[in-house]
Amino acid sequence: MGDIAAILIDKSVVKIKNFDNLRYTLDGFLYGFTVNNLNYVHCIESDVIKANSEMFQQSIPKGYYDESKFLEYRKDKNKIKEFLESKYDVNFVTAIIGDVVHVKKIKLTPPYTDTDNSGTDDFGFWLSYTLAYNGISLLNNNGSIINPSSTIPEENMNLEQISKEFYNANIHYATKIGLSDAEKYDRALIIAKIAININNITRIVFPLFTGETLFEQIKTSQNELWKTDVFINSLQEDLQEDLQKYLNGTSNFSRVGRLNKLKIELASGTEKLYWLVIGMPISALSILTALSKLKLLEFIIRNVTIRETYFFNNDNEALVLRIVKSVTESQGDEFLTGLIDETKYSSLNSWSLFNRLLNDVDDSFIGIGEDNRKDLVMSLYLIWQVSSYNPYQNGTFSQTNLNKFVYNDQLGTNPDPSKPIFESLMGINPQSLKYSAAPITLNYVSETAYGFYFDNFDFYNTAPAVDGDSFSYDMRHFLNGKNYPKNKIIAIQDNYKASGDKGLYGTYDYYQPVSLINTNQNAAISIPVVNGNNNPIDNNINSLIPIFVLKYIDGKNRESNFKTGVGYFVDVASLFLGGYGALTKIKHLRALSGFTEAMILGTETGSGTGLVVSMYVAAGTEAISFSAATISLFLKIITTPGNTNKPWLVDLKNKVMWLEILSATSSALAEGMIRKTSKNLVNEFNNTPNGWPDEFISDPRGIDAQLTLQKTSGLAVDITIYRNKALVKLEKKFVLDTKYFDGDRYTLSEKQNLIDIGYQKGLTSDEASGIIHQASRRQHPQVDVNILHDRMDNLLLVKRRGYPFPFTSKVQFQNYIDAKIKPTLDKFGLPKNNVHIGGSGITSQTSISGGIQDTDWVVYFASKEEESDYVNELVKKFEQMTKTDPKILNNKKARKYIEGLRENYLDTGTIHKQYIVAIENGKKINLFKDESKVENYIVDFFGDTPTDITPKVFGINNNIPQIKINLK
Repeated sequence: MGDIAAILIDKSVVKIKNFDNLRYTLDGFLYGFTVNNLNYVHCIESDVIKANSEMFQQSIPKGYYDESKFLEYRKDKNKIKEFLESKYDVNFVTAIIGDVVHVKKIKLTPPYTDTDNSGTDDFGFWLSYTLAYNGISLLNNNGSIINPSSTIPEENMNLEQISKEFYNANIHYATKIGLSDAEKYDRALIIAKIAININNITRIVFPLFTGETLFEQIKTSQNELWKTDVFINSLQEDLQEDLQKYLNGTSNFSRVGRLNKLKIELASGTEKLYWLVIGMPISALSILTALSKLKLLEFIIRNVTIRETYFFNNDNEALVLRIVKSVTESQGDEFLTGLIDETKYSSLNSWSLFNRLLNDVDDSFIGIGEDNRKDLVMSLYLIWQVSSYNPYQNGTFSQTNLNKFVYNDQLGTNPDPSKPIFESLMGINPQSLKYSAAPITLNYVSETAYGFYFDNFDFYNTAPAVDGDSFSYDMRHFLNGKNYPKNKIIAIQDNYKASGDKGLYGTYDYYQPVSLINTNQNAAISIPVVNGNNNPIDNNINSLIPIFVLKYIDGKNRESNFKTGVGYFVDVASLFLGGYGALTKIKHLRALSGFTEAMILGTETGSGTGLVVSMYVAAGTEAISFSAATISLFLKIITTPGNTNKPWLVDLKNKVMWLEILSATSSALAEGMIRKTSKNLVNEFNNTPNGWPDEFISDPRGIDAQLTLQKTSGLAVDITIYRNKALVKLEKKFVLDTKYFDGDRYTLSEKQNLIDIGYQKGLTSDEASGIIHQASRRQHPQVDVNILHDRMDNLLLVKRRGYPFPFTSKVQFQNYIDAKIKPTLDKFGLPKNNVHIGGSGITSQTSISGGIQDTDWVVYFASKEEESDYVNELVKKFEQMTKTDPKILNNKKARKYIEGLRENYLDTGTIHKQYIVAIENGKKINLFKDESKVENYIVDFFGDTPTDITPKVFGINNNIPQIKINLK
């Protein structure tokens, strides 16, 4: 029998006699081994240390090297000689015919999932086998190693649990209908490789980062993300590319940890943090303080080169973007201020971080790379929008914020030196520039001709060695053209002077906002706006924009000879314009969900549940997802004319704006703002008499949209808070209703379990406690808790379809409302603006108490004052009955009614239904049984649809469960 052999990474077959600790790639090629007590690993050309400042870089040939020598070299590049001398390749002996080749590679078998519910995944196994070497290639045409001809037992990889959880959460992308078998295998293999990278990171890389709470927090955040569907926000057409990018990212992260193991062990502080966050997503970086983020950026610009990965090992450009996108709303001011403070974080040429980043982060060049500078400017603009540098920081004008900047109406240049009046009136020297000029308004115009963009302003950054020389040259005809203020942005307007020459228009701080007039956003990059105007016009927005964004757009205009892609600046902000035109602005949301106009307008059936956007930041292991149906409902509400003046509309528009930003580009800031606006909306809807807008109740999409809002707000995410709230509400109801309800019918444990199930099903805490309260009515027999589970499902069904069980369709229910409920409330003068339906009709398909199922209605007064006014109106009705001809009531009878009404109202604080009366055809009619116990308006009028109507004050012992009905 021949010697044992293996296939090297270069595809050659060699003997491995006396080799130990064999390590293979996932594809079965020998990656590492031990011989003579020395560990060897395969290294490639790019494992060389690339020194940023050196013209001539070191180089290494790929092959197998002593691992300890390699790590020492990675720590100290001067040890390259010892490293190169440790190469083992010359010692390999070529295999001969008769040798036995050992192969060990990953095993994947369709359908790649745990179909038999055995608890074991079709993943995480080695296939170990041998091949007889006959002197010919053992590879398939695609370069992979051939498989064995017979069934071979599999060997467990013993992977970490986190790897399996990632695989289980994401393998569905490899089993989608419509994929070919080859496509399914390719995707499954990528997802499996990512999972194994995760295993290596958690076992090898993460242990290098211990001893600091911050490191543990970051690692925990990353692990939580790996448990989720990380590709949920990918467009279908981009999914394959996104899978490959994620594989490359995890491979790079694992590789960086391996390459720099000794360097990481010796590092501390910001340098060590840098090595940890190289492969971290935005969600993990959001944990860092603003100061830590600034320090990280400072370390990057001082110690590494910021370029994309096709030039250098680490994609520091991508890391910079992730750091900026991880800035939260509360960090905005500190972060922006630190960026422009050259005294704290200065770099070469005394540049601030702001100027260094905008210089070093690139846009694509001749189609190579990404528009990362545009992404950076967009991200900084979003931070600016929520900072105190924005005069409309919270959607409301702040003079304090505006006062951060200096504005005036001065002229920077004499527009017409031939008219000395300007000199005397404006104090302008025709031969000098007045750098103190800072008008707030720019008449900015951008036009396109022959595929090129032209605008009427040029913007110069006067930081050292940026645009100062260009500015001096353009202004060389002025005496003080070289005396410009440093670290400012100077605006120069074309045709400023009567002669047609350029002139100084104004000098501004980097974050200083200016107002644009006469702009139609026709630029290489669309103009971002913050509207200070309630009714702007789409093609003439009176916009407010920080000057640094105009500077970037001006540069893009000059560089672009094609439309580089409309940015999200004006598209997103234009949602504030309202109207259906706004729907065209949410390009990414529409692409993700496949929106149709019918969906947005509400003619769809509510089945559009495909996930569009998912949030993980600050949500722990739970992903909060926004479905196509939910977002389309938001858009319907935004564009409904009747909602134009609703106080909550701005928050809902803001929410959709931040959803668009989140769907297009990950951003911790966007997630934070979504949560903030959601909380505002939920608080608004829960604490007003009118409750949630009608669309959340009447539209089939409303229930899911309502639940998503509550989860996102954080107000209904914590099950402990939810449970306690439900229990407190339930006990209060029992105390108030001891005569009719038994608070001890179900044990505390049963109540808690039922409430938890209600939480899982998506009920509000009032609805969950209401199901228990309803089942505790003394006149009803006790039912098993499983029946209450069914009632929860029934309640959800009624809310979704929009009509209770006594009815067979929404049309039938609406006819009943129009013909019976509305006339009754009008007849008896009861309020119609806050009407709810409850009882068994919303929780059970049959009557709980037996007999014909009725409908139970509650009409709510907005306050005790309104209820008291209604009592006075009833008193007047009784008095009026004594004055009719003939009299409906004599004075004694009327006084008895009035005394009974007032006495009962003082004793109970409620209006007894027997005193709710009206005058009809010269007679008194009672809403509920007169004193004779014979006349009963409700029974007579409602006939075979039994009905009960109860008046209450909203917020005082509200009925539970109940559903608000809009009486249009």
